[in-house]
Amino acid sequence: FFFSSRRRHTRSLCDWSSDVCSSDLEVLKPGEKGELVFTVNVGHSTGVIQKGITVPSNDPATPSVALTIRADISQIYSVNPQTIVVGDITQGVITNFTVQIKRTDGQSLGLDHVVSTSPQVRANIEAGASPQEANIKVAVEGEGAPRRINERIQLFAAGAGTPFHEVIVVGRLVGDVSVVPERLVWGVGNYERMPASRLEAMLTRTVRISATKPDMPVEITNPETTLADMKLELSVVESGRVYMVVAKLPEAPKQSTQGTIKLHTNLPSQPVVEVPFNINVFKN
Repeated sequence: FFFSSRRRHTRSLCDWSSDVCSSDLEVLKPGEKGELVFTVNVGHSTGVIQKGITVPSNDPATPSVALTIRADISQIYSVNPQTIVVGDITQGVITNFTVQIKRTDGQSLGLDHVVSTSPQVRANIEAGASPQEANIKVAVEGEGAPRRINERIQLFAAGAGTPFHEVIVVGRLVGDVSVVPERLVWGVGNYERMPASRLEAMLTRTVRISATKPDMPVEITNPETTLADMKLELSVVESGRVYMVVAKLPEAPKQSTQGTIKLHTNLPSQPVVEVPFNINVFKN
């Protein structure tokens, strides 16, 4: 951008968006012209974007000038899918996916190697139909303790120290027992002015426990909690398959706390299933 000055520009620049960075201007004498150099961080945006820069001045008639930056962004790399959603994967199972990547400007793809953030997520490059294309074969292996899966596959060009793109891998590794939700959370506030019916609902939470393998029945017994005042009620929805545990607080707690609910099973692989909980008390 070039602009002329009637008065001296002496103050530093401020931006409309944190995605726009620009260098400080030199002081301009009346009638002089200056050049504004800026950088716009577009990330993985596509399509038309609009950013802005404000140029302050000591001119009382025009104390600032607003510059608008419009651009139509096309990503060099087309990656499909951007995120691999694994869903629920059981222990010992391997699930396979394919990520297609293509360079859109006609140049060679330049993909040298890929790196996974977890040994349970393996990725290999296979050549595509042209020098601009490749397929990334991804295998997600159900190993380790049940947990959330949140990993990344990083794509590198030759000699580069940082990846030019990342593919997100999300899902959940479940054992022989699935628990929904994985954590119980209470949010309690203004309980002194709350009707009794609403208060009871606010103080009650439910956990669903299900067998994940059709040939392995599950028995849930002896629910216990680290919070002495919490009441637990275990019920059978489908014998050997599905159970429900209702956790109730007898009254509104006076302070925030956290703990664990333990459920005992007949499975050697998961003799105890733990459900953490948080009780958050908000006082106005």
